[in-house]
Formats: sequence, C-alpha cells, structure tokens
Amino acid sequence: MAQGSSMANSAITTLVIGLGLAFSVARVAVGNDLPTNAVASTQTQERETVRGRFVVVRGDPPPDSGRPSRVSYLLTDEQKRRWTLVFDESVYSPPGGIQAFNGKDVEVEGRRTGENRLLVELMRVL
Repeated sequence: MAQGSSMANSAITTLVIGLGLAFSVARVAVGNDLPTNAVASTQTQERETVRGRFVVVRGDPPPDSGRPSRVSYLLTDEQKRRWTLVFDESVYSPPGGIQAFNGKDVEVEGRRTGENRLLVELMRVL
C-alpha cells in the first residue's frame, strides 16, 4: 500500500509541476498581446535610446470601407533600422504635440515593447 501511495504522490507532484509550467507559458503568451498602456506598466522591458529621423505616416483607408485612417510614428536610426514609436499620453506627451517633431532628427528614450518598437518616454530634437 505504501508503494502505491508513493507512486500516487509522485504522479500528483508531476501533474502540479506540469500545470505550473503550462500556466507560466500561457501567461507569457497572453502578455505579448497586452494593450500599450498595460505594456507600459510592466517592469521587465529594456530601456533604449535611439537617434534618427522621425516621421509621421498617415494612411487613408479605401473609400467607403468604413475603416478609420491610420497614423504611424516611425524613426529611422543611424544604422537604417526602422523603429515604430508608440505614444501613450499617460507616459509622455511631447511639448508642442507629436506633429512638431515630424521630419526632424530626434533622440528618443523609451522602453522596448517589441522588436524595433518603443514606448516613448522622452523625445527631443537634436
């Protein structure tokens, strides 16, 4: 009887550890799809400073599509990498508005929210 009990305890322990690992993996996968303001609140993001030319790109949808127009904020750095910049007013709101920096060489400090993607915490003209 003791041997059967030991095997049952071992199986339960293995199951609990497996569920814990599965939960951790699921949490990481869901965390990648968080909205910008939720991503901004996490403490594990890398800080990054990049310099380059900042542009505001506007895109209109096809007529009568009912889709909204899109605005993207891009920075091409000195190594010709393109960065997508994300602005969250609760984190940082540029003086004079984002449009005031369009077409200018800037330095941006922020937190990585993805590959070549930054949540802007500070922006200044060079």
